[in-house]
Amino acid sequence: MTIFDFYADWCAPCRLYSPKLERLVLEFPNLALRKVDMVSWESDLAKQLTKEYRLPALPFTLVFDEKGKLIGRIEGNEIEQVKSVLKKNGQ
Repeated sequence: MTIFDFYADWCAPCRLYSPKLERLVLEFPNLALRKVDMVSWESDLAKQLTKEYRLPALPFTLVFDEKGKLIGRIEGNEIEQVKSVLKKNGQ
């Protein structure tokens, strides 16, 4: 499984949330973490994510299974929701 952590350096909740995800990877051996710096809401990436995934705010997390299927979409600093998605999908 792969977690995509969408964050920005200027985002205070992101600075609290990212270390939690980094520790989570240590708990689940078949889990990869990919961090994506949004830089700005005006960036092309932010516009694309807003269109494709309805990116509401930061931090924002997408969880994909081994086949690339989206299995989790978590808004905000909600590490327990991430854990729930992982456990429900066999991690």
